[in-house]
Amino acid sequence: MLLSDLPVHREQTAGMQRAWTFQPRDPDALASRLAELWPVLPRRPNPAEEGSVATAHQKQVLDAGRRFIVTAGEAIDLFGR
Repeated sequence: MLLSDLPVHREQTAGMQRAWTFQPRDPDALASRLAELWPVLPRRPNPAEEGSVATAHQKQVLDAGRRFIVTAGEAIDLFGR
């Protein structure tokens, strides 16, 4: 995944092995990063890798949902319905 180097992107891709960034609003930085990565990127999908990423993503979604439920419950406890 190739993303502009913004805090939100760094947060969302923390720990990912295949996430690269370039400086925002810098087309030369994007072009350089593409030139660097293009020769070493896989030429076709890797089903095993995609499956493990999908599983990890599903876990992150469930964890975020659980944290939201806890936070909503705390808000109800503090402020009522």
